Amino acid sequence: MRKEFRTIFLAALLFVLMTGLNAQDKNCYDQLVEYGNERIKESNFLQAAIDFTAATGCPDHFDDVTAQNLAYKCSQCNTFLEWGKKKFTERQYLKAKMSFLDVMNFYPKDSLSNLMIALCDEKLKLKEMILVECDTFMMGNNNSPEASGETPVHPVILRDFYIDRNEVTYGEYMVFCNKTKRPLPPPPPCGWADSLPVVNVTWNDANDYAIWAKKRLPTEAEWEYAARGGKNSMKNIFAGSNNPSQVAWYLDNSNKTVQLVGRKVPNELGIYDMTGNASEWCADYYEADYYSHSPKSNPAGPFKFGSKVIRGGDANTSSENLYITKRFFNIQSYKSPTLGFRCVQDKN
Repeated sequence: MRKEFRTIFLAALLFVLMTGLNAQDKNCYDQLVEYGNERIKESNFLQAAIDFTAATGCPDHFDDVTAQNLAYKCSQCNTFLEWGKKKFTERQYLKAKMSFLDVMNFYPKDSLSNLMIALCDEKLKLKEMILVECDTFMMGNNNSPEASGETPVHPVILRDFYIDRNEVTYGEYMVFCNKTKRPLPPPPPCGWADSLPVVNVTWNDANDYAIWAKKRLPTEAEWEYAARGGKNSMKNIFAGSNNPSQVAWYLDNSNKTVQLVGRKVPNELGIYDMTGNASEWCADYYEADYYSHSPKSNPAGPFKFGSKVIRGGDANTSSENLYITKRFFNIQSYKSPTLGFRCVQDKN
């Protein structure tokens, strides 16, 4: 901190010289304090600290406590602001938010900090998880052809769990890749953006991310129960509505590519994009007749190797195949520009 003040003091002297202010002029103090207050309004705390420090060199103000305190506060705010910006670019949004709040402890009306806090809150909301309180539900769909693998309808009871509000985003997955020194997946046709769902990932890629994040992939039963809306289910055809355009990016409205997460209406639990956008890997292996012999309590898929379950439909799926109970599957090494995932955590 002493080094920082020394730097600010030297910068203050240089500032006085460059602006032509006469340190012997009795008006220089008022001018410098005015400059400093204007810089605070601009969130330019470093220059404000320099202005207030320079003010302490004016006649009759060498020991001016007011200017010294203002210089200290602005120096602190500059440190917090720059640290917050750094953490934001590193996608450490909670740490960034705390730094911007530190600025607002000194200057509650600082517009830049207010804006950055709002941006941090938006980013943090993307990463939120929703508690799914479970009860017995009827899984499957007897109105589908037997070959669909959705029959028979059967009772399932699950343990409470948390599920990601949104599909895992490219921004989140990029942090994982950077930390684990693994290559980024190729972009979808629209290119990458932080808030797009990550796609072009294999089942192993998705599972590795979930383990790294101290989460896991959902079982097929957990996915379907959450998509239905859990205890709040309105028995909709799609996740949150009977109108696919309200809740889903799909063949009719997506331009055949994934869209930013969380832009459609959520389902009854507040979960976004469980219908359409990116389809989602589940933890289970797929078996066409699994529903005929699956356990009632916490089914986790058949004990056999093969393809993995995929749920939800995607940006290339027609409305006829978007309904909640629809089952898809593919080999673990499969990847697609419209296939991603979301994670769950056990409640306890």
